Amino acid sequence: QVRILKDLNRHWQMSTDDNRKPLCSFHVTALALAIFKEGEEVPHDEGTPRFLEAAAQKVWSSLKDPAGVGPDLEARNPAEASALLSLAAGKTRKALSLPDDEAVALLNEVFGDPEQRRALLSGEPVSVEPGGRFVSTAAATATITRSVPPVRSHGE
Repeated sequence: QVRILKDLNRHWQMSTDDNRKPLCSFHVTALALAIFKEGEEVPHDEGTPRFLEAAAQKVWSSLKDPAGVGPDLEARNPAEASALLSLAAGKTRKALSLPDDEAVALLNEVFGDPEQRRALLSGEPVSVEPGGRFVSTAAATATITRSVPPVRSHGE
């Protein structure tokens, strides 16, 4: 669940004009530690919407640093983070009850289209149109509004 939310957080980062994530990487880990109890078994399909729903509530308040060495962890913008998490939670929960093709289309709305992701990871230059749609430079050199470098993000 941590990897899923970190990936979603990166997707949100690339879809914003300020190129910042709603949550820092360590905050995502702290949320998981606060939400899931040690030894608790949660079915994988239910884990994602449950995690997103709980995270949408927990980002409103600060979390203690799980390592106990730093300040409390807070979302950069709790209202924005909560809204994004709530929307993702609702869509992932709804996808559980849809036929496969409809579920895939809905999950692509949440996590992004895998074809676009492959273009991002291929190293080919990519741009982002208004609204967060990814476009390869080769496909649309005239419509580039913001370049997204093909680099790995390590959080803020």
